[in-house]
Amino acid sequence: MALPRLRKIHRDNSITLCGKKYPKCETLEQWLNEYRLGVYNNDKRWMVNRLCNEVWGKECIPSVEKMVMNRLKIKYVHQIIKYVPPKAYLEKPKTNRACGSLRKNFSRLTQTHFTERFR
Repeated sequence: MALPRLRKIHRDNSITLCGKKYPKCETLEQWLNEYRLGVYNNDKRWMVNRLCNEVWGKECIPSVEKMVMNRLKIKYVHQIIKYVPPKAYLEKPKTNRACGSLRKNFSRLTQTHFTERFR
């Protein structure tokens, strides 16, 4: 559910960041073709740097996490389930983490589907 939303964010932010120098590029495949087939110079290194490092702002992944959680109607529960034979019990976590497992997975997804393809 997150990948189409991440693709839209990538498309919008990449056009905003690099669209003036590369007006024909909108989708990830067009950016990759430009990188593979175009002349490699300082402008191309600038483009790759912006697309790999600056497309994903601080608010992108948390907003996708909220969208997916609202769509699936799920929420985080601040409890850890531990199994000790013969029973399982709930325990409060020792720390309150800044983000949940979905956000971490979405960050990995952006690295796999978008950033590593340029590397």
